[in-house]
Amino acid sequence: MKLIELLVPLLGVFLGALITGIGAAWKARAQRKRLIACALADLLEVRHHFLAFEVTVRELKRRFDMPAELAPVLRAFAQKMLPLEPDTHTRYSAAVSVLAGLDPVLAFKMRSKDKAPQLLGMLAEWSKSTGVAPAEVENLTSVLQELVIPSLDEAVVELASHHSWSTKRKVKRVVAKTAETPAELIALLEQVKSASEKPAS
Repeated sequence: MKLIELLVPLLGVFLGALITGIGAAWKARAQRKRLIACALADLLEVRHHFLAFEVTVRELKRRFDMPAELAPVLRAFAQKMLPLEPDTHTRYSAAVSVLAGLDPVLAFKMRSKDKAPQLLGMLAEWSKSTGVAPAEVENLTSVLQELVIPSLDEAVVELASHHSWSTKRKVKRVVAKTAETPAELIALLEQVKSASEKPAS
């Protein structure tokens, strides 16, 4: 009887500690998923913006048959048409920084992934200061695109896999879709082309 009386308080302490530990683990897991979700949403936005930007440039080139010398102007125009929300990079960086306290390896792998598309902007600035021929800049841009797009695809899929299986499945479907030209963009470019082809009165 005395043994039971001794064990009951110990059992209570054990169960209390177990419940507290489970609660803390659940809370940490929920916080980790929330941070991953925030980072994933912003990285998907960066990826979408980058792909939309490239689709716009491609359509402008195709429809207006512009020479390579005008490519930098073309890209600057497309960038103004499709600006990225200013706070996107700040939010992504903040989410990854907090995530580092819960999953440092994942945070390390995701660090600065959102900055990959900015390489193209840096290339444009570099070409202005060095006087590189526009055709060469376009060639280098194409090479960077081939590196940036798979890198972004891989990053969003990996982040999604750390969130949940269903999220990974949804993101993989998004990534698998070919970058299609939106109907609204086609209509806008057709209007611009028609206006540019009208003879001056």
